[in-house]
Amino acid sequence: MFKSLFKKGNDTDGSKPTVRGNLPKPKDLPTPIGRDLVVVRGMDPDLVWRLKCVLLPQDGKKGPFNIRIFNPAALQQKKVTVRNYHSLDDHPDLIMFEGWYDQKNMRGQVSEKEKPATTPRAA
Repeated sequence: MFKSLFKKGNDTDGSKPTVRGNLPKPKDLPTPIGRDLVVVRGMDPDLVWRLKCVLLPQDGKKGPFNIRIFNPAALQQKKVTVRNYHSLDDHPDLIMFEGWYDQKNMRGQVSEKEKPATTPRAA
């Protein structure tokens, strides 16, 4: 059943498997992830609960998702529209955290996304 939802890329060109169909739209942070950011990492709760996330189902399973967390205010400043998980592929600098989230078990883990290195300009 789930095989029809996934189309694997050609192994020789190194492309990732692509998901056909609709991916979830941006949502509010899941409670366990938001709680972790506030309690464990000590982030400002007002900022944390304004953040949004996009999810990508893992390997056709129903519960676990890959998650990317971003600040919608930063997107608005750069005039970027996020429709789903893959919308941020071209804008890695806008991703604040990445990780996984299991909706069934209400567990997840995120790590701060490394900012891409800026290339030095020639003098």
